[in-house]
Amino acid sequence: MDTINYYPSDTTISGLLFSNYTSEEIRRLSVKELTSSSAIDRLGAPVSGGPYDLALGPFDKNDRCFTCGQGFVACPGHLGHISLVLPVYNPVFFRNLVNVLRGCCLHCHTIQCSNAEKYLFSMQMLYLKHGQTNEIDNLQSIYKTWILERKSLDTFYENINE
Repeated sequence: MDTINYYPSDTTISGLLFSNYTSEEIRRLSVKELTSSSAIDRLGAPVSGGPYDLALGPFDKNDRCFTCGQGFVACPGHLGHISLVLPVYNPVFFRNLVNVLRGCCLHCHTIQCSNAEKYLFSMQMLYLKHGQTNEIDNLQSIYKTWILERKSLDTFYENINE
């Protein structure tokens, strides 16, 4: 059995970011557009343009990948894409969508929150854009203090801009 040796490193991970590919990035990474809803034919072979297309990787241990030429074990697999007629909302983000829609006026489509909350949110996004994530918590605590003390909106702006 092979052993893995672990060596200490002088580098540390300072952050991690997960994001989604854009439509453009998906098309660039894709080796083939999937156009068939059939996965396999009557003989059990993968259908070209289907989810088991050999351009995406070998279907079984005897196949070779059409993209890289590797076998079942060595091929890393390749991405394909499906072009949709209409935009589809990602179900992973459905809860976020519902929360945003609950906060919007159905007639004028504006976010229904106070000017202070809008300002707080825009400042948080600005700090996030510039990588100052520590300041985001400070803004939140200033806002909570301002709410509890019921001070004027001007004092809220002054406290945040300090």
